[in-house]
Amino acid sequence: MTISMVDTLTDSSEEPVSPTAPMLSIYPVPFLPGMGELTLTNLPEDGSVAIYDSNGLEVYAADIGTATTMSWDGRNSQGSPVMSGVYYVVTKDSGNTVTDRRPIMIVN
Repeated sequence: MTISMVDTLTDSSEEPVSPTAPMLSIYPVPFLPGMGELTLTNLPEDGSVAIYDSNGLEVYAADIGTATTMSWDGRNSQGSPVMSGVYYVVTKDSGNTVTDRRPIMIVN
């Protein structure tokens, strides 16, 4: 997974974003971890969510299950708060097809 100069995550092995997926909604933007949680809605059922830092390194990942909404507390997979900066949310459906990619700003 790499980040291009146009603020999108790209991976030559991935399929393009699904044109039939509902539009991912993320709020609040910018995300202030000390003020609550980041909410993601319109997630693909039985899919997954991954959050990458600006270097393209995965900092958090979760299987969605049947929920189409989830919250993230701004902590990485080890439980430590992430630093301020631009991060990227990538959602995939149950077939592992990328359904959406979005940048988010985190301000600590």
